[in-house]
Amino acid sequence: MKKKLLSLTFTFLTLLSSCSITNDSDLIYEDYNQLEEYQITWKDLFSQSNSEYFVYIYSLSCLHCQNIKEEIISFVISEKYPTYLIECTKDIPISNNIEDCIGSSSYVDVVIKGTPSLLQIKNGYLILNIAGSKEILSVLDYYS
Repeated sequence: MKKKLLSLTFTFLTLLSSCSITNDSDLIYEDYNQLEEYQITWKDLFSQSNSEYFVYIYSLSCLHCQNIKEEIISFVISEKYPTYLIECTKDIPISNNIEDCIGSSSYVDVVIKGTPSLLQIKNGYLILNIAGSKEILSVLDYYS
């Protein structure tokens, strides 16, 4: 009986030691689709409750987006600065005239240069519209 109890205790302790308790900060996020709570639609660009926030626009087929994905995900989940994600669709207008939409307060007036793009909204107005991985990482580094 003692051997059986000792064996069960050993098995229990082995199983217990192999388990780990994690919290959200320990989770490993590898893809944008794991961040559902931060995903918004293009039409919701100006509808967030925060008075100031970033919106990162990416495409799953964009090589530059893939190259900075780890940094973007890390910044988003750090919640140092409210940041939302939009997967680029054909509904999002693309143009080189991104400066013309600074000051816009409606998604219908906003264009992006391509992906990746980072928009900054403050008090309901677009104050920043940049494209390119290096430019985006520079801005995120400033806010980190």
